[in-house]
Amino acid sequence: MYQEDQHKNFSDYFKKENIDYIEGKINGSFAIQYNPQKLNSLLNEKEFFAKWIEYGIKQAIMTDQKFAFLILNLERIGISFLDCETNDGDNREIICDEDDRVSRELLLDLVSDEYKYILSATFFSKTHRNKIKLTQKGILHFEKSGEEIKTLIDIVNVGNEALNNEKCI
Repeated sequence: MYQEDQHKNFSDYFKKENIDYIEGKINGSFAIQYNPQKLNSLLNEKEFFAKWIEYGIKQAIMTDQKFAFLILNLERIGISFLDCETNDGDNREIICDEDDRVSRELLLDLVSDEYKYILSATFFSKTHRNKIKLTQKGILHFEKSGEEIKTLIDIVNVGNEALNNEKCI
């Protein structure tokens, strides 16, 4: 989730309400612990929803462009690509070459295909020996939190700006 208006800090509300969250490295970039029932319950609470609107919170999703940017920049984050799943059941072979490495060309072909899209991608944190899954809905599944998780949260929320507006696809 991303808070565009930086004049107020939504994390103060999280602390007050005892809601588990992780802040990204970029101001206003954060993720709350994903529990569908709890999130639905929170959004149905008038006070929480009013704060959500007042603070300008935006729920982020992963576009194919964000997935591609992330996959092409994994080394900079310290994680490696394990697998992906597309809407028609394809997996890593759709974007990997004959040497089983991610092919920029194949990845960009997938991104430009209007009938195929990435549902999820699975990564591995070399630092924390942690398997990480990221879904199209912007949900991150992981066991251990570290700097790479904060960077992933930022990429979900703001895209290529998360890596200092450096070269993007």
